[in-house]
Amino acid sequence: MRHFVCQSLTNCDVSNSLAYGETRRAPYGSDCSGAQARHRIQEDRAELPMTAQQYTIAVVDDDPGLLRALGRLLAESGYRVELFASFGEVLSRIPNSKAMCILIDCQLGQFSGIELARQLTASGVVLPIIFMTASDDDEVRQQAMTLGCSGFLQKPFFIDQLLEAVGKASNH
Repeated sequence: MRHFVCQSLTNCDVSNSLAYGETRRAPYGSDCSGAQARHRIQEDRAELPMTAQQYTIAVVDDDPGLLRALGRLLAESGYRVELFASFGEVLSRIPNSKAMCILIDCQLGQFSGIELARQLTASGVVLPIIFMTASDDDEVRQQAMTLGCSGFLQKPFFIDQLLEAVGKASNH
């Protein structure tokens, strides 16, 4: 199941979900949103332990297309999902959230996902954190590791990398 996250989504989601306004379409004739992708996700969902189907993941990204795409992918993989589009929205809603894990983009507009994680921890919210980033910045990776993140994903990442990171976080 070594497919890029974007390959299981519709072409519309793919073109809306890339960082920094870049647009990319699936190759002509590929079945990125068709029966094959849905079948792979259903097979993977059947392999999930029953507890995964009750596991809630908070996803934080300021890119609406990617946020919806990740939410759909995780939901189709058997997880419950709560979507957050901004730094402020997370800080105000996460204390009442049922999330057991949080997936945070390292760059949230003018804010840092690293800083969001610091503020959540300082306010007493303790969740396994998976960071995702489009940049290849060793300093950001080091800061994430110092915060004790349970996963660090470099965009674009494969579906199985995402699900592996979530599985690892759910075992914390």
